[in-house]
Amino acid sequence: MKLKIRALLCALSAVFLLMLSACGKVPEGNAANGERWFRMNRCNGCHGEKGTGGKAPVIAGTSLSYTRFLKQLRNPNSAIMPTFESKQVSDQDAADIYMWLQQQKK
Repeated sequence: MKLKIRALLCALSAVFLLMLSACGKVPEGNAANGERWFRMNRCNGCHGEKGTGGKAPVIAGTSLSYTRFLKQLRNPNSAIMPTFESKQVSDQDAADIYMWLQQQKK
């Protein structure tokens, strides 16, 4: 009986861990599209042409995880930065921008 319970708990733990890892998965980004979306959404107006700064913080080579980047995009903790809802910038477009920013030099 104890062995069955232990096996069930292990199986449930494995399923839970798989679900967690799927939730935090970063969509595969396309850097070429990311540069285009970065400019189309006028991110360069504040963050600079390559995300290297201007009126807003440097985001080139950002150390933010994709999840934190997306959260900042959707709910910025700044009075100046606009909110980008998913209907404006999809999660895939955000992943593209994120990938492009990761390739930029600070």
